[in-house]
Amino acid sequence: MQIDALTLAALADEFRAELVGSRIDDVIQPTPQAVALQCWGGGRNRWLMVSTHPQLARIHYTAQKPRKLTAEPPAFVMLLRKYLEGARVVAVRQPRWERLIELGFGRGAEIAEGKASVWLIVETMGRFSNVTLTDGEAIILGALRTVTAEVNSYRAILPHIPYRYPPPQTRLLRGATLPRLDGADVTASLLREAAADTLAALDVPPLATDAPGDTDAAATPQDGKATKSAKGSGGKVGPTNKPTPAKPKAKGRRDAPTVAGLLAAQVS
Repeated sequence: MQIDALTLAALADEFRAELVGSRIDDVIQPTPQAVALQCWGGGRNRWLMVSTHPQLARIHYTAQKPRKLTAEPPAFVMLLRKYLEGARVVAVRQPRWERLIELGFGRGAEIAEGKASVWLIVETMGRFSNVTLTDGEAIILGALRTVTAEVNSYRAILPHIPYRYPPPQTRLLRGATLPRLDGADVTASLLREAAADTLAALDVPPLATDAPGDTDAAATPQDGKATKSAKGSGGKVGPTNKPTPAKPKAKGRRDAPTVAGLLAAQVS
């Protein structure tokens, strides 16, 4: 199951309420695609599991300690231990409508100030899922899966370079690629323009509705034929008076985009 941005928003709220202030005591790697953080806070010990599995990317609590991948921790786990063990979670944030969560960690005076010296960025984006550690200035310290510029020209994930968020969601309007409308500032005229352009591009006619009384009007001629046939056959109704099967509705009406679909494609 893929975790969407709304689910991550709910998780971010839960982490702000329960995880902030927790101390990191250990970091392990249960699988090649996951890391787990031992968190002590609120009088109990829990593990925060982070998986970058292409189909099962997720972040969640687990009461039991996951099994270690190997006796010797990989390089990224050693890096996480260096920066996170003994630190406390001071901040949790999620960029709007993005499938990622950022956990900020601090020590000493940083805890009281709520200032993070390092950030653990968890991206749950299918086969592009990743876990990245950055400093307070968003410079990458390391990642579970490094990505070179040859693989992704938009953003490389490598040590010592600035971290860049995933590309913003876009929409098409009159053949041009534009940023999606901001849901906080969207107006009726902008939505009307976007909807009209989308319908025109899809060559979808306006939705038609059946006029009142159409069913009765269609049945009247059939009733007349039945009466006439009955008179001509001594009151018996012939086989020609069987009801005509209803014609299936045109596919165009069923395939027409909905208002919700248009909004989802245009607004972020």
